[in-house]
Amino acid sequence: MAQARGIKPVGYFDCAGGGQVVVSGTTAYVAHMKAPHGTTVVDVSDPANPRRLAEVTIPPDVHSHKVRVVNDVMLVNREAAPRTTPGAGFRGGLGVFVVSRPDRPRGRGRKLQPPPVAEAARGFTDAGATVHETKIGIKHSQRELSDVWNRLIMPLNIAGLEGLKAGGLDLMRDHPEDLPPEYRRWIEIGYGLSAMDVWADQAIRTEIYDAIEAVLQNHDLLVTPTLACMPVKNASDGNTLGPAQINGEEVDPAIGWCLTYFTNFSGHPSASIPAGLVDGLPVGMQIIGRRGADVDVLAASAAFERVRPWTDAYRLCENRTI
Repeated sequence: MAQARGIKPVGYFDCAGGGQVVVSGTTAYVAHMKAPHGTTVVDVSDPANPRRLAEVTIPPDVHSHKVRVVNDVMLVNREAAPRTTPGAGFRGGLGVFVVSRPDRPRGRGRKLQPPPVAEAARGFTDAGATVHETKIGIKHSQRELSDVWNRLIMPLNIAGLEGLKAGGLDLMRDHPEDLPPEYRRWIEIGYGLSAMDVWADQAIRTEIYDAIEAVLQNHDLLVTPTLACMPVKNASDGNTLGPAQINGEEVDPAIGWCLTYFTNFSGHPSASIPAGLVDGLPVGMQIIGRRGADVDVLAASAAFERVRPWTDAYRLCENRTI
């Protein structure tokens, strides 16, 4: 074990291992040794409780183990990892980021590296498919859409509660503490819905269907992230909540950070498959197919697994202490 005099450990930060580490003010910048981990930004204003602010990820077979920060500008290296051959289109050199807001590093000039799911989607190119970015054209805000979803599922939930009540078990009256407060709130809203409220929500549901159908008229599949943020820890009290805001957009902490409920609106077949790891946590990629084309979604999932196997990730679960 390493020993030193005059140094006292005051905190610990769990990350994927570091190359170069620099501190600017109350922010530490940790350059990593192996993809997909590029550079992690850490708040060290309280050294006893360091807090992750952001991470810049990198594609496979790319090395980014050095970092410098001066005057709110972060420089990182981009080079081929030892004994590897990066994918087509790789350009080595320096990555330049503005870090005036350390929680939102912004790349200058060309995009230095794609988000994890965008990079993973290139696996379909390796499998022989043509991949390009498109817009779905949904006009409503995330908060509007998640509220619609919550309202639409309330009749089914209320029917279940009323069935239990008829059998002598009134959960809302006798055991409200067993139900999350967000759920109780939506149940109360559900009891007050009018026929016109439901009609208006069904109209928005149709808009979502039409938007996804418009994309799939010219594409076999639609690929998106499974979540709009990093994985959220399960709460010990059963009431797991995510962020209330993502990239400046207000979201519903109960469901707004999930991107899977859109196919609940439309009925399109979809699957979530592993896209990689960030900070040792899984990132999912959602594959959406045309109505009735469930086989296409399963075939695409299998094709992706062949070119980007993910079974090695199972060791994380095997080695995790429960």
